[in-house]
Amino acid sequence: MKYFTFIAVLVSGVIAYAEAPIGPAGCGLGNVMLQDQSQVLAATTNGTSGTQTFGISSGTSNCVDSSKRVQLENFVEANKVALNKEAARGEGTTLAGLNQVLGCSNNIAPVLKDHYKQIFNTESTKDISAKIAIVVENNPMSCGI
Repeated sequence: MKYFTFIAVLVSGVIAYAEAPIGPAGCGLGNVMLQDQSQVLAATTNGTSGTQTFGISSGTSNCVDSSKRVQLENFVEANKVALNKEAARGEGTTLAGLNQVLGCSNNIAPVLKDHYKQIFNTESTKDISAKIAIVVENNPMSCGI
């Protein structure tokens, strides 16, 4: 009976963890390197390298507060057309709003303008949001999310 209870708790934990927006492997080095190629290898890499714990603490390696990702995705969905135009110009009120959503103290408009083609080469809100998050996180002149 103890064995069955242990397995049930383990499986429910894995299922709950698998609902995370970054996939069942979680964040960390495995997520960054392997992305959607192999969740098993990504999870193994995360677990053995210790980068998942560090990433959660520091907000790096795609270990971002999921509520901010949801806010970013919702903002991009509601403002996609204006955001696209303003990012191309590098200025605008929608970009100022995005700055607030991300909690940035620095103006991210120049960063988004510099990476415009990389970010807006798709129609997918989820892809645009993810690319914005990556660009902002990897640019030392902007804020991390």
